[in-house]
Amino acid sequence: MLSKWEQALQSEERVLDVALRAKAKSFLDWIGPALVRTKTYQQQAQAGEIAQQSLVDSSAAFQIKFLAASDLQRSNGRQVSQVKSTSATPQLSQSVVQQYLNFQYPYKDATKTTAYQSVSEIKRQFDDPDNIQLGSINEREHQLLKNTRYNNQNFAEPRFMQQVGIPSPQEVGTATHLVLQKVDVTKPVTVVQVQLLIQQLVSEKLLAQELAANIKVDAIVAFYQTTIGQRILQHPEQLQREVPFSLVINADRLFTEFHHDAKQQLLVHGIIDGYLADPKRGVCLFDYKTSFVNPNHPETDIQKN
Repeated sequence: MLSKWEQALQSEERVLDVALRAKAKSFLDWIGPALVRTKTYQQQAQAGEIAQQSLVDSSAAFQIKFLAASDLQRSNGRQVSQVKSTSATPQLSQSVVQQYLNFQYPYKDATKTTAYQSVSEIKRQFDDPDNIQLGSINEREHQLLKNTRYNNQNFAEPRFMQQVGIPSPQEVGTATHLVLQKVDVTKPVTVVQVQLLIQQLVSEKLLAQELAANIKVDAIVAFYQTTIGQRILQHPEQLQREVPFSLVINADRLFTEFHHDAKQQLLVHGIIDGYLADPKRGVCLFDYKTSFVNPNHPETDIQKN
């Protein structure tokens, strides 16, 4: 066994060789090769090969002993006899036993969800699939989630199985976000500039041609004519885009089913589309919205998004 462990001495890396780790059949097959490369093992075993300098200086203190099964049996026998002679069997009352048997975990609601949630998954719980596709303006303010299942139950369809068709509004929205993320704001944003950027993304295979054809270039250019768009162009050095964030909130702000532990905290994470860090005016946070807006009730849809 020692000769097997000492194969680790052939490596010049501090971390055990990948092939050596892959052949391990037990934790001991990892522990042994790590120990033989220490100064302590060199002194005890007087191994023929010298471990690498980076490991020789280890101050770990240990001893390596090999025992036969009979040695372990005799040792266990002595230990058991000592325990039997010195330890008394504890007495449990009927009430204590009953308490253990009838125990009910008080925080069952917390076991039905995860403590780490994404903004996108939480938002989907407020949207009916028909509302997303048809742009319904049903009022859903103040609605809390009626369940504690946030996780997407379906995996994305493999690319080789996907059929080419009309891109969905969600796919077009994601593509538009990508263009807004990549657009050069150090110079005026024009239709030609955005079109060239889209072509570049397609050539780099970051954007499908079917999606590129559905991106509303005029809308992107129009965004930079707004007040916030002009501020971005005037102060590009203050702009931060696609910034990850996390937020700790109480569970009762999202769930209606946390009866016994409503103040339990959840970690919500997501990506901020962008913000301007103006030292004089403070931080201006913005979020791109490409959702459908019903022309009959635009204010309601804009407020909901």
